[in-house]
Amino acid sequence: MIEKFRPEDFKTEFKAVGCLLEYDARVLFLQRSDDAKVEPGKWGHPAGKVEVLDDCLESAVLREVREETGLDLEREGLFHWGVMYVRYPEFDFEYHVYRCNLNPLGSEPEVRLSKEHKGKVWETVDRAISSLDLMRDEATCLKMVYGL
Repeated sequence: MIEKFRPEDFKTEFKAVGCLLEYDARVLFLQRSDDAKVEPGKWGHPAGKVEVLDDCLESAVLREVREETGLDLEREGLFHWGVMYVRYPEFDFEYHVYRCNLNPLGSEPEVRLSKEHKGKVWETVDRAISSLDLMRDEATCLKMVYGL
């Protein structure tokens, strides 16, 4: 379950970041590899845990995007949409969501997948929600960010 406001009894076990990479009215979705530890074969946007070495959330999101897509983004291009409070039966965590408009690059960015992923697609948010086998709570996240 995802909440926009911190629940009273919420206990943050860790922080995570994600970035909705936007190009030509579409968002980049990555398909997790079949041997992924979490949700193999499911689709989602670039995301991951904030590591101890990250000096800030922006550093963490830039690292995750670079590791998962090969894209080197600039801090100035990031927009911090906000934080979501995610509650799973196993744990609670804070999820910091960023957006990045890649249209200024001119042409569709060349994405190089890491071994964590086996597929990529640029898709509209509506179509992704209706047609992709999304990761747990990905559709809810998208609806919150894009006001659907």
